[in-house]
Amino acid sequence: MKTFQYLLKTAFVFILLLFPLAILAQKSLNITQGLMAHYQFNGDVEDESPNQNHGKMMGGVSLCDDRFGNPCSAMSFNGEDGFISVKSSQSLNSPSEGLSISAWIKISDNNKHSDLQWVSICCKSNQQKEDDYNPHYRFQSTKVTMSLNTDFTEEFKHEIDFDRWYFYTLNYDGLSVKAYLNARPIWEFNYSKRLYSNDLPLEIGRDVPGVTEYFAGNMDDVRIYNRPLKASEIETLYRDESEKVQEVSYCPEINLPKKEEKTADNGDRIDLQETVNVRSRQITVYLYDHGKEDGDIISVKFDNEWVLEKHTLENKKNRLKRNKSIQLTLKPNKEYYLISKAWNLGKVPPNTLTLEIYDGISPKPQIATINSSVGSNGAIKIMYVPQ
Repeated sequence: MKTFQYLLKTAFVFILLLFPLAILAQKSLNITQGLMAHYQFNGDVEDESPNQNHGKMMGGVSLCDDRFGNPCSAMSFNGEDGFISVKSSQSLNSPSEGLSISAWIKISDNNKHSDLQWVSICCKSNQQKEDDYNPHYRFQSTKVTMSLNTDFTEEFKHEIDFDRWYFYTLNYDGLSVKAYLNARPIWEFNYSKRLYSNDLPLEIGRDVPGVTEYFAGNMDDVRIYNRPLKASEIETLYRDESEKVQEVSYCPEINLPKKEEKTADNGDRIDLQETVNVRSRQITVYLYDHGKEDGDIISVKFDNEWVLEKHTLENKKNRLKRNKSIQLTLKPNKEYYLISKAWNLGKVPPNTLTLEIYDGISPKPQIATINSSVGSNGAIKIMYVPQ
């Protein structure tokens, strides 16, 4: 009898010892459930999840120290042309009603957009035009906005210091979008629409739709899930120090592909966003601010000449003739480019110009919108096509 009681007590103690391990194992299982991609940046840009969504370094991106001081264990982005491109895949296309993206970030203040603290962690698109499918999803914020996709860009304020590591998380559960900083909830906004997939690449450190923005600073341990994470799971990721042990003792040599860019004569990039065909050689173009008037200042170049200098955009007037207009003369079947140069981003970025184009023949004007940012000009192509 004593032997049986001894065995029973021993078994009970054994179960008590195993119970915490079982809880830890369950947490580990939850953390990998729904994981589409995981980039630790330990000497490379390979995906550590089973999905093999490996990346390719483009432009000004390089290995750097991580938050623990380990060399070549994080990624540095120059904020000008550096990003990581990942081919589209079935796993990356899977989010529809839930999503979570997390990353360790350290933003830099030596960038032309430093005043707004652009944080472009990732974007499932490399195309300029925005619609329901483009992008499929994104994690992008500034000090005044948060964006999940084209439909969702809302007012938001974060408190992030330059040159300091933070654990940043975006969570969408089909009912609301939440932001966490160092596992602490800092913002929430109701939203319940579906995410529509596309076959475009995932880009880390660059957000092209609308106006192209680049991440400036260091980034590490990027995780992308096709489900929302629980607050306890976000806390677990934040407390994870498995990367504290140095894994990379040297920086491997990486040959980056050269990035071809079309540039304006003043060195700014040009993003061609739309083509407009008109039916007359003489056209009138009215210019006004798209949406809310917020102090956007632009210059306009047409056919390699500046036709409008440092003009502050206003809302569309009840009588359109009160808005600024320009008269343009076109030759048949010749391609003309109208370029909008942004001198600022206004109170609500990006800098957005709306054009109403009248050719005197078409019953209705053609409407075009140009998005631009400081150092990245937007453009449309205009052609006179005789009928």
